[in-house]
Amino acid sequence: MIILIGIGLLILLGFILTLKSFIIDDDSVKQGFVSKKQWWEIKRSKYNLGLFLSSVLAFVLYLIVNEIFVCPDYEFTILSIIISVIFYLLMMLVANVFYGLGFQVDKIFNKRDSQSYREKLFNLGFWVSLSLPLLIPVLSLVRYFSNCYQ
Repeated sequence: MIILIGIGLLILLGFILTLKSFIIDDDSVKQGFVSKKQWWEIKRSKYNLGLFLSSVLAFVLYLIVNEIFVCPDYEFTILSIIISVIFYLLMMLVANVFYGLGFQVDKIFNKRDSQSYREKLFNLGFWVSLSLPLLIPVLSLVRYFSNCYQ
């Protein structure tokens, strides 16, 4: 029950953060009327929402993979789920530290203040960050199949 409440609060927080990005008009962002730092802060809500959804998907896939392939007799307890949620939240914190480095890279290497460069940098970091949580169930499957065919 506590986990469901926690997940519900995280989903609500994600939607609230997404609404924050609509405060500043998207046209002003595209035309460069906001500073670099403001641009990165506006995009942070999209990044966090994507990261949250990717983490939830990875966790569900991990449960499915482990239930079907790795250890069908293993029971996921509330404690194991809580530990996993805490782990994912810590990883989201680390991911946000790396997100902050995106602004620093933009500030140092984007001398012409190119919006295209900024968007490509954001998209690269966004998709890499979204794919990392999905490595956990994939590696679990790889480990299972590599042990099966030895």
